[in-house]
Amino acid sequence: MKQFKNKLLKTSFFVAAAISATFVGGFSYAQDAKNSEEKTKVEEKKNTASEVVVITGSRIRRDEFNSSSPIEVITRDEAILAGTATTTEVLQSSAVTSGSAQVNNAFLGFVTEGGPGSNTVSLRGLGAVRTLVLLNGRRLAPAGTRGQVAPADINTLPSSIVSRIEVLKDGASSVYGSDAVAGVVNIITRRGINDTTFEAFTDQTFDGGAEQYSASLVSGKTGDNFQVSGSLEYNETKALLVGDRDWSRCPTDNRYDPVTRAFLGVANLDGTPRCFPIGVNGGGGIAQDYMVVSGFFGSPRRYNVDPTTVAGGGNLNGYKLVNALALRPQANPGQLEDDIYSPVKTYNAYLNGSYDLRALGNAELYGEFMYSHRESENNSSRQLSLDPLGADPLGYHYGISGLGYPADNPFFPTALAAIGAYAINPLIYWGHSKTGSEVDYYRTSVGIKGDLPYKNWKYDLNLLHSKSKGAYTFGSFNKAHLYQSFDLVVAPTGTPANLVVTAPTGTVGAGNSYTCRVNVTNPGTGCIPANLLTDAAMSGNIPADLRAWLFGDISGDTDYTQTTAQLSLDGDLFTLPAGKVSAALGFEFRWDDLNDTPPIEMQNGNAYNLTKSGITKGKDHVSEVFAEIDAPLLANKPLVKELKANLSGRFTDYDSYGSSSTYKLGLNWTPVSTFKVRGTLGTSFRAPGIFEQKLGGQSGFYSSAVDPCNEFENELPTSNLYKNCAAALTAATGAPVTDWLAFAGPEVFVVGGDLAKQLGITSGLKAEKSKASTLGMVWQPELTGRSFSFATDWWRIKVEDQVDNFGTSILSLCYNESTTVFNAKGGFCGLVDDRDGNGNLTKFKDPYTNVAAQAAEGLDFNIRYKQDIGTGSLRVTARATWMWEQSFQLSADDDAEDSVGRTRYPEVTGDLTVNYEWKDWTFNYFLEAVSAMNTNVYYGLADNNASGYQFKTELYTLHSISARYESPKKWSATVGINNIFNEDPPSISSGASGGYTYRIGNSLNYSGYDYRGRSLFARFTKTF
Repeated sequence: MKQFKNKLLKTSFFVAAAISATFVGGFSYAQDAKNSEEKTKVEEKKNTASEVVVITGSRIRRDEFNSSSPIEVITRDEAILAGTATTTEVLQSSAVTSGSAQVNNAFLGFVTEGGPGSNTVSLRGLGAVRTLVLLNGRRLAPAGTRGQVAPADINTLPSSIVSRIEVLKDGASSVYGSDAVAGVVNIITRRGINDTTFEAFTDQTFDGGAEQYSASLVSGKTGDNFQVSGSLEYNETKALLVGDRDWSRCPTDNRYDPVTRAFLGVANLDGTPRCFPIGVNGGGGIAQDYMVVSGFFGSPRRYNVDPTTVAGGGNLNGYKLVNALALRPQANPGQLEDDIYSPVKTYNAYLNGSYDLRALGNAELYGEFMYSHRESENNSSRQLSLDPLGADPLGYHYGISGLGYPADNPFFPTALAAIGAYAINPLIYWGHSKTGSEVDYYRTSVGIKGDLPYKNWKYDLNLLHSKSKGAYTFGSFNKAHLYQSFDLVVAPTGTPANLVVTAPTGTVGAGNSYTCRVNVTNPGTGCIPANLLTDAAMSGNIPADLRAWLFGDISGDTDYTQTTAQLSLDGDLFTLPAGKVSAALGFEFRWDDLNDTPPIEMQNGNAYNLTKSGITKGKDHVSEVFAEIDAPLLANKPLVKELKANLSGRFTDYDSYGSSSTYKLGLNWTPVSTFKVRGTLGTSFRAPGIFEQKLGGQSGFYSSAVDPCNEFENELPTSNLYKNCAAALTAATGAPVTDWLAFAGPEVFVVGGDLAKQLGITSGLKAEKSKASTLGMVWQPELTGRSFSFATDWWRIKVEDQVDNFGTSILSLCYNESTTVFNAKGGFCGLVDDRDGNGNLTKFKDPYTNVAAQAAEGLDFNIRYKQDIGTGSLRVTARATWMWEQSFQLSADDDAEDSVGRTRYPEVTGDLTVNYEWKDWTFNYFLEAVSAMNTNVYYGLADNNASGYQFKTELYTLHSISARYESPKKWSATVGINNIFNEDPPSISSGASGGYTYRIGNSLNYSGYDYRGRSLFARFTKTF
C-alpha cells in the first residue's frame, strides 16, 4: 500500500504539472467561485447597494466569496455540458461525492432509507443521514416511504431553475444543526428572471434501456420592488433490464484460469459457463423447477420432476437427482425481464417571490413553494420457497403430525415417500412482482427580512413547513391462504369444481379429489388447493386462480412532517486595525412528526417471509441557539497580508435526546496575495432519528435463503465464512458437515433504541458525535495572459457512537468474523442465537444500536488553468480525491477495519473537464476516473491465484463530449455523447460475501460505474 501511495503521489504531481503547463480550465472551489457568483448576479436583482453574499458554511454576509472550509461550486452550465438530466444526477456524481457509493436507481434488492426509489447523497462515505441538504440555505426535509424516512430524497429537487450547487465538504453542525456531520449540499435557485424559457432534453442509450426524457418551463418577472419566478418540469427514466446488456444477461461464477483462461466456475454439462442461479451471490438468480427433499437419508437431496427418468444412480422413477449444480434447471427466461435500473418519473413545480415593503427597515417579504411528485417502481422476479421444517412449517409433509393439518399431504410423491422422505420444499419461479412507491412532497417557506436600527445589522425571520406523503405497494404471499391451501380434505359431493384438485398418479392420494378444509367448514371462502409439485408449477406456470389466491399486492403509507421557525441576525460589531468584526446569531425551533402505517398483512403477521411490522409513530422537537463571529486578526503585515478567524457555536436541546453543544473554528491566512492557507477544527453531532428511537418490537421469519451458510461449499475455502459455517454446522448436528442446504429460516426481532434498552438488548442509544479537521492551501500565481489556481485540502472526520441497524447483514457479518471472534460470540455474533439440532438458524436480534466509530480521511485536489487561445477561451478543471482511510469499528474492543482500496471503496477518484468557448459555440470534453480496487487480499488471494477467483477491478474511465450552439435569437442546442467508448462496469467473481462484492450481473455494484452504456443526449432551449 505504501509503495502504491508513493507511486500515486508522484503520478499526481506529474499530472498536475502537465495540466498546468498544457491546459486551461474552469473553477470548482470557493475561492474561484466568485466569477460564478458575479455571473449569477447579472441575472438577478441587486437587493442591496453592496454585493454581499452568504456562502454555504456561514451565516455572515461578506463581500467576497471565500471560506476557511473547502467548498466546491458546480454551476448549471457545467451540468448541461456534462449531459446530466437532473439535479439528482449531479449530486450523485463523483465530482460531488468523491467517489463514495450512493443509493441510486441501480441500488436494488436492498433496504434503503426512504424506501425503494428514493435517491440520496452521502458525502465522505459516511451515509446519507449524515449529509445535510439545503435548498436556498434552508433545510430540505426528509421524504420517502416506510419507517426509515430520515435523509432528504434529492428526487424532490428542481433542476431547470437551479443556478448553482455549493458543496461544503466539512462538518457544520455548529452552523446548521444536526445531520451536517459529513458536510452540506446547498442548491441555489435563480432569481431576477425576466423572461420565459422552454427546455427539452433526452438521453438515448445506443443499446436500448434506461432512456431519459425531461421538459421544463421557467418564467419570471422583476419589477422595481418585487420579483417572482418559477418552474414546471417533468423527468422520466425508463427501466434497464437484465437482458439489455451482455454483462448482466448471464451472471456466472466468473472464474478463469489466470494462464489458460479456461473457465473454472460452475459449468453446464457441456462445460460452458453456467448462468444464474449458481449459488450464494451468484448474480441475483432464482433457483427454480426443482425440490429440496429432507428425509431419513441424511443431507437433503434435490430432485427435478422428469417423467423420462428411471431409477438408478440416485435417480428415481420420474425424478432426477440434481444435487450437482450443473444438473439443475437453467434460469427461467423471465428473469431477463427484471430491472437492473429502476424506472422513475418526477413532476416538479417551484415558485419563489419577494416584495419590498419599503418599511420596517427596508423589509422584504419573501416566499417559496415547491411541490414534487415521484412515481418509482422495481420489477423483479419472485420465488416461492417454503420452510416445511421451520417455525412456519409450510410445505409438503409425509408422516409428520401436529402441524395443524393432515400428517400426509395427498400430493406427496410415493416415489419419495418410499425412500424415507418426510418433507419437501419446492423451489418455484413465481413470476414478476412490482414494488411501487408514490411520494408527494410539499415545501412552503415564508419570511421577512430587513435592516435593524443598528449600523449594518439585518434580521431574517422565516417559517418553513414541509410534508411528505408516501404510498407504497409490493407483492406478498398470504400466509393464511397458504396454510389453508395445504390443509386438505377429501372434497364432499357438490364442491365447486374450481375448488377441487385431483391427486395425480404417483402421489399418496392418487385418484381422490381434494379441497381446502376451510371450504367445508366455511363455505364461500374460495380457497384453492395447492399442488405445486409439478414441473409446470415449479417453473412458474401457476394456475391463475391459485396465483390470485396465494399472492397479491399489499399497501402501506408514510407521512413525514417537518416545521421549522428561525430568526437570524447578522452585522458588524466593531472595527479592529485589520478590519470589521462581524457576527451572526439566532434561534431555531424544529418539529418533526413521522407516521408509518405498514400493510395490515404485515401488522398482523400475515405476509409470508416478510417481517411482522407495527405502526412506527413518533414526534420530536428541537430548540437551538447559535452564534458565529468573523474577525480579521491581522492585515498588511510581513508574511501576513491577511489573517482571519471564524468561530461558530450552537446549543441544541432535543425533547427525545437531551442537550448538546458543538463548535467550529476556522482560520484563513494569506501570507502573500497569491497564496492562502486555510483550516478548520470542529465538532458535529446527530441525534438518533425518530425511527431509530421509536421503532416498536417487530418480529418475522426469513426464508432459508438468508442463511449465510446456505451452500457454503461454493464459498472460498480459505474464507472465514467457509470455516465458521463448517464449524457451526458440525457442532450443531454432531457430525462433520462439508456441504449444506438450509431448510428453515430464522426469526428476527427488530427494535428501536428505546425498546432495546427496556429489554436489556442494548444499553440504549446515544447521540452520534464527531470531530472534523481540515487543512488546505490555495495557490494563484500572477501570470500574464493566463490564470492558474491550485488548491488542496486534507480532511478527516471521525464519527463516534454511530447509530445503525443491519438487518440480515448481521448474519453475514457474524459468519465473516475471524474464527476467534466467531467462537467467542463476539461482535455481531452476540446477536445471533445458536443453531438447532438440524443445523438451521433459529433467531437473531436486530436492534438500532451504537457502534464504536466510523472514520474517513483524505486529500482533495483542485486545479484550474485558463487562457485565451485564438478568438476563443479555453478552460480546464481537474478535481480528485485521494482517500486515505474509510474505517469502521464495531466496538471499543474491536480493531478498526479500513476498507480503502477494496471494491466499492476506491482510493482515488477524479474528473477532468476541458472547455473551449468560441463565438456562439462551446465545446466540452469530460473525463471521469475511478482507481483500481482490490479485495483479493481480504480473502487471502493473490491477484493471479490458481483458483481463478478475482475480486479486483482495474482503472475505470469514462469519456464524454458535447457541443453547444447559442443563437443570438435566444435559443440554444446542446448535443453530446456520454461514455464514448461504451465502457462496461468492471466484472468480478462471485462466491464471496461481506459487502465488498455486491454484483449486478457479472459486474460490481458501485454507483461510480456507468450501467447505461454509450448514450446520445440532446438539449434544446428557447427563451421568449
